[in-house]
Amino acid sequence: MASLRILHIVGEKASPFLLHQVEAQARLLPAAMFEQAVAAGETSTVRLAERILLRRTEDLKRRFGSDFVASRRLRRVIAEFRPKLAVCWDLAAAEQLRLALSGTRFGVKGVLMLFGPVRSASVIQRLRSNVRGERLHVLAYSDVLAEHLRGELGTTERVHALSPFCGHSGRLDRQAVRRQMGLAAEAPVVFMSDGGRIDDRILGLWGAAVAQKLHPRLRVVIPTATMTPKGIARCRHFAEGAVGGEIVRFCDAWQARAALSAADVCLEPATQASESLAVVSAFADGVPVAATEAVRYGAGGSASELVMRIEKANARTVAAAVLRLIEDGAYRDELVGRAREWAEANGSELRYRGDLVRIYQQILQREWQVTV
Repeated sequence: MASLRILHIVGEKASPFLLHQVEAQARLLPAAMFEQAVAAGETSTVRLAERILLRRTEDLKRRFGSDFVASRRLRRVIAEFRPKLAVCWDLAAAEQLRLALSGTRFGVKGVLMLFGPVRSASVIQRLRSNVRGERLHVLAYSDVLAEHLRGELGTTERVHALSPFCGHSGRLDRQAVRRQMGLAAEAPVVFMSDGGRIDDRILGLWGAAVAQKLHPRLRVVIPTATMTPKGIARCRHFAEGAVGGEIVRFCDAWQARAALSAADVCLEPATQASESLAVVSAFADGVPVAATEAVRYGAGGSASELVMRIEKANARTVAAAVLRLIEDGAYRDELVGRAREWAEANGSELRYRGDLVRIYQQILQREWQVTV
């Protein structure tokens, strides 16, 4: 039986946690069934993807936020590779695919991976049109998000819930990672992802600055993969004004997963409904998580017993959550234990591979008798 071809498309600047999800899918889908290729719109993402995925990534050379140049290059890639399925890892990729397929007869079906709610009415309308035209399916990474999208898009058959892959980062020397980032071995370290609104990152820094009054050596590590220079400057300016700039460390995108595994706390202070792949990575790596009520983290993952919930997020409540995870060892161990159990039950290699193959079979309307 000939293998089916899948093209993965990453349209915008991607976080390393997103690219680890791409890598997991590319690695875990059975090679006997699927042949896969990768394309990315941003050159910086191409370089990071090749480092994480260890495979060539086609550069679509998206310029100035426009998807038109990328879509022309994508059309050429599709013509050469002839995929049956295009997996879009962000909304920009879905738009590039729509433009690339316009007026063609390639017969490619699309899958959009969604990690958070879509707030733009025009984007929802476009997705609704694509879904009804039988060219697009949506994979939502939480039950709550999937149910919301079924209502927004007016379909139950083309919206699927899929927990993210929760693979461990491997055996890393925690102290070596800290030394590389200039962090003291005994210093409390808080990891905060670079996704979401900059105002939320500022809120996280503010709360950490309050906690630092009790733990003067506390530091916050933030990766810069998806942050703009303006966003980095705002965080640095706030840190300098709050505590003399001694609280924040920025790390390169390729260091992000290692930095998370070496942290004492993963902080996600999002004030708007969002998904966080950093949170599920923390679950797998045994790092306790403090997160707001707005954060979701996979199918079946809305229960508060897996994270330290921050209610009515402000500097004081963020600081209180961080301090409890640093100081209360019994509570921290309890959270870590439950989170690891959830990761093993919902995002293991076996389950992730099986769910993916089942969903892709359904989308492509093909039947295989394959054990996964």
